[in-house]
Formats: sequence, structure tokens, C-alpha cells
Amino acid sequence: MLNFEYPDSPDRLTCRFSGQLTADKCALLSKLVEEEIAALAAAHKTFTLIFDLEQVDYISSAFLRICIAAAKQAGENNFSVINASPMIKKVFTVAGLETPLKVL
Repeated sequence: MLNFEYPDSPDRLTCRFSGQLTADKCALLSKLVEEEIAALAAAHKTFTLIFDLEQVDYISSAFLRICIAAAKQAGENNFSVINASPMIKKVFTVAGLETPLKVL
């Protein structure tokens, strides 16, 4: 459902999500993500945060809220969403979040 990785350096966190990110699952994920980002922010003044959605086939609006909160914590140009399927990318686009959240 969620793995945290620091593949390149300790100030670069990749969150790898999998499955369907329904509202119920996002309620649990939100707290985990917040805690990990808080620990990262305490250790590093600036950091890069990446959400990898390669293994995700559904996102709810609750996941969009997680992305927005994470992007605010990471700061401008330090957050991105990668490996989003065309269908998931469309959800970000319709919500007007594809560009501000750097959905790739």
C-alpha cells in the first residue's frame, strides 16, 4: 500500500503507493505520510518529495488532499507525482492540479 524510500540521498523521499487509494485507505495513509514528512522536515531545511503512482489504479479526492498537503510541506518546486497512468493523470488535470503538483 505504501513504501517510503530514500534512494538517492537522505533529503529526497520517494513514497511508492500501490492499489486503489480510496477515501478509507487515504485516511490511514494521510497520517503515515504526515509523520514521515515531519521527520524529514525536522532533519532537513529543504527536501524533495516524490509520490510514485506506478502501481496505483485508482485515486479518490482524499488522495488529492494528501498531495496538496505534502506539496505545501515540501515547498515550491520540491514536490512531484511520477508514473501516473493516463486515467489518474486525468483526475489531476480535471482538478486543476496537474501543473501545480508537477504530475509526470
